[in-house]
Amino acid sequence: LLFGDLENPSPVATLKTSFKGVFHNISAVLDCVTCQKCKLHGKVSLLGLGTALKILLTPEELLLSKPDVLAPMEIVALVNTIGKFSEAITAIEQFSNSMSREWEQSYFGDQKVKQMSGLDHSETGPGSPSPPSGG
Repeated sequence: LLFGDLENPSPVATLKTSFKGVFHNISAVLDCVTCQKCKLHGKVSLLGLGTALKILLTPEELLLSKPDVLAPMEIVALVNTIGKFSEAITAIEQFSNSMSREWEQSYFGDQKVKQMSGLDHSETGPGSPSPPSGG
């Protein structure tokens, strides 16, 4: 059962109460931020995360039966937050690739990295094939 009884509340009801407390505390901290842009972005992101949790913790029947379970502002905040997470995941991937290349170059040196990737054709000695000639 979603709400349980007074003596034994359901785990979902306990989670909802915990999340409400945490989100209230984070919102109170965001109120102390002096930069209005930062405060706005923080509040929108917080609302987006709260909306995602609301969707996860609300019974499916209730979500499907009531069209006004989510406010338009919640939907906008959710889409905005998903966009921010998508950009962050892409940035992490690009950053980790960049850091991997930098680490290889610092550890092996530029020449060894080029040789390992097959990009370096400067080491042509006796018995080694000559580099491809361009047009």
